[in-house]
Amino acid sequence: MQTPQDEFQERASEFTELFGSEEVFSEAVFQMLDRIDELLGIMFGSKVAGAALDELIARALPGEDHSDGWRQCLADVGGGYYSEVPIGHLFHDLSAYADYGIVLATARNTAEREALLAGQIAMANMLFKVMPVDQWELKTADMTTVANKALARWKLDSRQSITADELSLLSGLALQTIKNKLAMKDEIKGAQYGIPADEALAWLRKRPEKFCMSIWREQDDTEILIERDRLLEAAVFVPVAKDGSTFHPGLKKDGHYLIDAEGCEQKVADFNEALAALHLMPSPEWRRPGDGGRWMRVRGIEWQRMTPDDLKFLADQHAAKFDEPAEPASRP
Repeated sequence: MQTPQDEFQERASEFTELFGSEEVFSEAVFQMLDRIDELLGIMFGSKVAGAALDELIARALPGEDHSDGWRQCLADVGGGYYSEVPIGHLFHDLSAYADYGIVLATARNTAEREALLAGQIAMANMLFKVMPVDQWELKTADMTTVANKALARWKLDSRQSITADELSLLSGLALQTIKNKLAMKDEIKGAQYGIPADEALAWLRKRPEKFCMSIWREQDDTEILIERDRLLEAAVFVPVAKDGSTFHPGLKKDGHYLIDAEGCEQKVADFNEALAALHLMPSPEWRRPGDGGRWMRVRGIEWQRMTPDDLKFLADQHAAKFDEPAEPASRP
């Protein structure tokens, strides 16, 4: 018999496989920014408005080319920018909830999961309160549909009555079909602007091919949290140089890590011992190979927390670049 957690995994996998609306959602975000540009232009002038949005997008997407302004930057990135900004994360998770009745964010218990979901619902509500959907011609946008569907499901999960429009969204049936079924009384009991949650759920339960009953209250993230906590407990702080390079387990030369300043260099065979020594230095310094193969000295300017998996990834990248076998980080 399938457990609730098995059902969650199945739904989450299907959602991940089928979710491909980044381009559609990003078009709506672009349209919103375009309207905001017009509004700011009226208030402060078009040049000031354009410069402000250029700066905003540059801060939101620091790794992209911003030389030709925010519009061109987003056009060059395409739908990819959607996953880099908070609104993308929000609607990604709301899509999973709206269509599959699951919560993708991990939580330690049902109360915490409900709080996370309630926060996302509140954020969607806030967005559509401050955004003039009709005037900005976003009423039929996929983003609006997802938000409305998630809000309708939240009403049912909170045992609030819903409207015929909301039941149409959840069931996938046309609004007129829902109205007809309400008029028949024996199909759906309720009124166009007030269908009791229990009645709506009872009817939707008979349509499993169209509607997934919510299972987020039965989710169990224990295994995920145990692994996450294990990685966090094993995490270490490693120095990062001005050029962005990081001290990691792949930086051995002839079986040793080369650390400390010029003239008093140490050779340490164990990664954790080398890291501990770097922690004791006023300015941590170590050697790493440059593009030409010459080992150069770099100085750390900040510390970054990393898990063993993060360090292994850096070591593997280094090994692939310099064609060397990567050594795993020993556990602290």
